[in-house]
Amino acid sequence: MTSKLHALCGAALLALAPLAHAELVSWSFQGQLTGVGSTTSHQLGEGFQAVVNFDTAAKELTPINPNRHSLDISALTIRYQIGADSWRQLDASAGGLIYVRDNQINPQEPTGPLVDGLTFQLGAVSLILRWSDLGAIDYSQGLLPSTPPAMTQLVAQQFQDNGQGLIGQIDTVSAVPEPESYLMLLAGLGLIGALTKRRAQKPG
Repeated sequence: MTSKLHALCGAALLALAPLAHAELVSWSFQGQLTGVGSTTSHQLGEGFQAVVNFDTAAKELTPINPNRHSLDISALTIRYQIGADSWRQLDASAGGLIYVRDNQINPQEPTGPLVDGLTFQLGAVSLILRWSDLGAIDYSQGLLPSTPPAMTQLVAQQFQDNGQGLIGQIDTVSAVPEPESYLMLLAGLGLIGALTKRRAQKPG
């Protein structure tokens, strides 16, 4: 019985493993508004949160210039909430792009060092990360970073909602576990629980 239980749980974990290593990832952005337009009811200092789901293997589109690489947005979605507003969601149907700047001047510091950056943009909403030393990205394979960069390395980070004339400062960026990761965790916990119960039921 125990060996069958081992085999069953092992098979479940093996089946879930490829899903946990899928190319779709989620990042969570949080921060506060630093600029508001005249047509919005939002106030400076209000908090916002945005969750970006994207494909790390998004393919490169026709290059705009040698220092800017645009990638396919077919698997990109942005869910965001500002203040007490309801959550809104944008997907590729809103139009937009993912693009990576490679050794370009940071617009906020035109006399500063060359920096790299990653921008997610759908419709009027943009999430902009700019930092030094993005690291090598194989654009021929379209491989984006699967984990967010350390905030200590960021030169500038912004949330923009041009539709409402809002600008926000991103304070934290963190990876969001995919549902498949939770499934693997639950499968492992189930295996441990079943084995513990089995041993407790053994006589003497």
